[in-house]
Amino acid sequence: MSGIPFGSYSYTDAFGPRMGGVLPLAIPLAWFTVVAGANLSLSQYWRDGSRAPIAIATGAFAMIFDFLMEPFAYAIRGYWHWAGNIVPPQNFFSWFIFSALMAWVTPVYSKPAQRADPRPAITLGLMSGLFIAARIAHGV
Repeated sequence: MSGIPFGSYSYTDAFGPRMGGVLPLAIPLAWFTVVAGANLSLSQYWRDGSRAPIAIATGAFAMIFDFLMEPFAYAIRGYWHWAGNIVPPQNFFSWFIFSALMAWVTPVYSKPAQRADPRPAITLGLMSGLFIAARIAHGV
């Protein structure tokens, strides 16, 4: 892939079916889960938050999530290869920008509820925990 906006990388055959023969189907599905889950969780628990700050916080969460997930995906599972075997900082910054924009422009937003639904936050916590555990287990 080109170096813009995430950096230079290439997908391996380990990632399953691809959309248009290029993008693995799991990528947009996984990022929808991360962005929608973070956006819903933040909008439910951040009672005084408006849409823009919640979108920025969603982008920050997605960037941190990508930092946790990246070594699992490329070093442990071999889903893609980074040029020079180094994840460029622009990858994390790009995920912050794209995730914040997705959170801001999509209708996946919820006004604070009387009783918040913990399922999105629990799902994201479990996913993050699995990536952390895998990194520890594999020493990356």
